[in-house]
Amino acid sequence: MKKRLRKGMSLLMMVLLLLSLLPAGVMAAEKEAALSLEQAIQKVKQNFTIPAEYTEFTSSFRSRDNIQIWSLSWTDKENRLGSFNAEVDATAGLITSMHIYKQGRQTTEIPAVSIDQARQIGLELLKKLIPDRVAELQYVPNQQIISLSSWQGGQYELRWQRMANQIPVGNEGVTLQISTGDGTVNSYDLNWSDKIIPAKTEFISAEKAAEVFAANKMLELQYYIAPKYSILREGDEKAQPLLVYRLMHNSGGMIDAASGQPIENQSIYGINDVGGMGSMEKSMPAPQADLSPQEQAEVERTLNLISQEKAVSMVKQWVSLPANVKLEEANLYKDYQDPEKRTWNLNWRNDTEVNSSAYVSAQVDAVSGEIRNFYIDRGDLNDVKPMLDKAAAERIARDFLARIQPSKQNSVRLEKDVYQEIYVKESPYPAQWQFQFTRLENSIPCLNQGISIAVDGRSKQVSSYRLEWPTLTFSDPAQVMNMEKANQVYLQHQPLTMRYELTYPNLLTRNESSGEYKLVYIPRAEVQNQSSNMFDAVSGEPLSWDGTPVAEALQPQAFTDIAGHFAEKEISMLGQAGIMTEYGTTFHPHETINLVTMLRVMVMARNGYYEPVRGSDEEIIDQALRSQWLKEKMDPQTPMTTGLLAQLMVRMLDVDFIANMPSPALQAPFRDFNSMDANLQGYAALCWGLGIIKGDGVNFNAAHHTTRGEAAAVLVRTLTTANQKSNF
Repeated sequence: MKKRLRKGMSLLMMVLLLLSLLPAGVMAAEKEAALSLEQAIQKVKQNFTIPAEYTEFTSSFRSRDNIQIWSLSWTDKENRLGSFNAEVDATAGLITSMHIYKQGRQTTEIPAVSIDQARQIGLELLKKLIPDRVAELQYVPNQQIISLSSWQGGQYELRWQRMANQIPVGNEGVTLQISTGDGTVNSYDLNWSDKIIPAKTEFISAEKAAEVFAANKMLELQYYIAPKYSILREGDEKAQPLLVYRLMHNSGGMIDAASGQPIENQSIYGINDVGGMGSMEKSMPAPQADLSPQEQAEVERTLNLISQEKAVSMVKQWVSLPANVKLEEANLYKDYQDPEKRTWNLNWRNDTEVNSSAYVSAQVDAVSGEIRNFYIDRGDLNDVKPMLDKAAAERIARDFLARIQPSKQNSVRLEKDVYQEIYVKESPYPAQWQFQFTRLENSIPCLNQGISIAVDGRSKQVSSYRLEWPTLTFSDPAQVMNMEKANQVYLQHQPLTMRYELTYPNLLTRNESSGEYKLVYIPRAEVQNQSSNMFDAVSGEPLSWDGTPVAEALQPQAFTDIAGHFAEKEISMLGQAGIMTEYGTTFHPHETINLVTMLRVMVMARNGYYEPVRGSDEEIIDQALRSQWLKEKMDPQTPMTTGLLAQLMVRMLDVDFIANMPSPALQAPFRDFNSMDANLQGYAALCWGLGIIKGDGVNFNAAHHTTRGEAAAVLVRTLTTANQKSNF
């Protein structure tokens, strides 16, 4: 009897173990889901073609906020070729997403499917998948840039916006990605909530909303220091502050269309964050023999720097180092924002138990000895209960500010910390109190600059301090437009548009379940990739994140003067990539192209970044020299010839060494091959062999002036070759 009982118990344990190994939620899902796993699989296979090589299948199930989702995945046996993934809403019986990923090769494909054809393909799919919702969708034309090179071929991204009462509903709708090569739908995403959409009842006019926008001072005049980044420039350049008007209200400009009041705490606008420490560049090299002028200047600069010992003593004036910590690292760095400055970076640590461990870091200006920042982490405070209210913490912070920066204490303003206010409602005595003091110049705030101080609620001491105050030249604000004009300019570029938008109780509860739709007015540019929340305070021109005009960003272009040209498809491809669009809707295919225009196109094609559009001719030439496309400086206006073009394309492919092999090694069937300059023969032969330049079919014609249309064709062929090369 006991033996049978033990045997029965063993069998029961085995069954329970096997059940525990099943995917979480699958057993319950089969019982509770309105749509079974088999039905979900069938629904996907009825609407999409799963690649035959994807024979391995897995599934999972999740349930949240009354939504039940089947996640389905197909891969090949070795999981090397890619995957097909789909999600099905088991309650509504709808496919909510589909993504095909194929382990591809980098390609440059001339689009075989037009944007209009892709749109029709997408619309037919929507009629098939969500026929009862198509009438509530509105196609959103976009200004999409199609990359010249990609790992899965070109993709059109198409979007349909959900509408209710002829008003856009948040970010809801459908997004598709469709291949420019064969029209395959590679991605489908449906975002459609069941939240209540309020009726379109009484609401204020757009004109009244603009008055509310102005009355609530949603714009602020600021000095904006753009991040330092340029693919065209090398060396040390100081950032130049720009006077801008910027949307800073924590409503993000959102105005309740019914009440006519701003809906606050919806956006991080207005919550200032004094910038980080800046990236640390490589440490200074030791002086060597035969120094260059730049190296000599750096050596002379270091002669005026304080020693490591002096830097440590400066830190100890302001920081009480915990017991038993040892200096474990000291480095000297060049400042990211102010290249003339050098900074000592110091780190102390002890290796004791967690509850008594300690770590201190600090940075000291290596010329003036000024403390740039410090941070203290003390393990012995982990079990101490914080008992410091905000008023007391602020007094500590202001007292420390007055002592460490007496000359700057009256050139800052204390920012409101919305996040901290929310936290304090739940816990009035936090472990850390954070205070952000924004720098003021000419009584104008300098975003991301100033002084940050943290006060520990347990030790009642300053636990961290950060100074961001680079030496900059600030322009006189006398010429800036007044606030009335600023509001007009901003709303001309981003008019207040009526939409249904999700609103939330506060910034910390921005999840779908807590949000509710309201009819609002919100600033939106007609073309979304031209959106901007700041503009030049003098000219009124909308600016990008890097401080450059939005209008200069890449925009796709369809050309009206290329029909029938032998390179029509290649030219169209460049237009879709936003390249060679300087004449607007015309291309001028028969116009001779000059050196700097060709080089600019090459930089843009290689980097996929819009800056070369506005880089100076000199900067483009310098970039070509650094890339070794040019061997010497040349006049930017030099007419492009077939011979020079061949050299540029071979160097762009980085196979210049082959072109310079002894002449018998490289030959081409051009009638004028033997009579051309011997230095060009290798380039001509390579371009012929790779199918990049064929001449006129008989002669290479090295001196022929290249047209813009010819240059477009040659560039696309070169990119195709480059991608074939990179796949090996």
